[in-house]
Amino acid sequence: MYGDESQQSQHRVFKIMKSRIGAAWFCFANFTSFVFILLVFLGNIYPSSTIFAMISIDLHPQFNNTISFEIYRADNYTGTNPVTNRIEEPRYLYLGFSGHCNIYDNNSTDFNEYSKECTKSFPQPLILPGGTLQNGNGDIRDVSTHHVNFGQVYQMWETTAAFLALTMIYNVASIVAVCAGKYELAFRYFWIMAIFLSVPPAVLALVALSRVYSPLNGAQLPRWGVSFSKSGAGQCLGLGFFLLAMLLTFVAHPIMLAGVIVVVGSGIFILYVIGRIRCSTPESRTSEEERQERREREKIGYWRQVRWEEAERRKRRNRY
Repeated sequence: MYGDESQQSQHRVFKIMKSRIGAAWFCFANFTSFVFILLVFLGNIYPSSTIFAMISIDLHPQFNNTISFEIYRADNYTGTNPVTNRIEEPRYLYLGFSGHCNIYDNNSTDFNEYSKECTKSFPQPLILPGGTLQNGNGDIRDVSTHHVNFGQVYQMWETTAAFLALTMIYNVASIVAVCAGKYELAFRYFWIMAIFLSVPPAVLALVALSRVYSPLNGAQLPRWGVSFSKSGAGQCLGLGFFLLAMLLTFVAHPIMLAGVIVVVGSGIFILYVIGRIRCSTPESRTSEEERQERREREKIGYWRQVRWEEAERRKRRNRY
């Protein structure tokens, strides 16, 4: 009986995956992934699209004695400031797949005074300008990049860009397949391509970034995310969009989405159980036993009080 109900439940879930609901999610996830990848590719092509760069590096951060980690400062890295037309050291370096941009801090109190110098290159190599690391005690050491194989990193970065281009083609093909009434075919076979096109580029990109910026060794890392500072500079969204695009491509297929939900749900449940077990220390068990014993004594005292009051009532009745 239980087995029949389980099979019926699985059949209902599978039927929903193959229905219009599953097809709608399939199209939405692939379309969103396509848009995210397009924005990542547009990063650094124009000065106005630097927000979609993959990473940004603060080349000359303001030193603060309260900072517990080392700060990185670039040496002899210059460019042409489009506002002053002079060779200057930029404040930020933006890097993406389609080029790099130097951001010049002409007036840190006014965001409009920031100027941008962008150079198109596809795929743009990952670079780390030579510089120094300074800690809170004022100790300075050089940034060593001799152990970084930039040729190998460039191959990984180039392969990631190729995977992204293929993923965009796959996103469009998935949407076209649904519109052409071939969702059943896509449902049956496209999950294989989803795994192949989402997992490798995510791994390659993260490995390439970690290798290039490993010389920073705990210093301030390249940043990504939304900036709410007055300057609005120094942060970008590209890496976040890239990872979201890979995730959406992976879970666009309803079967993969269900698998991720099951795995994540199981992981959360296991962590919850482990947390409960870890919290259940001998001290907590002892305190729980003490609380239980106190409740038992309170119950015994309550019933003793009830019996004593009943005995007193009997005595009063016997007197009268």
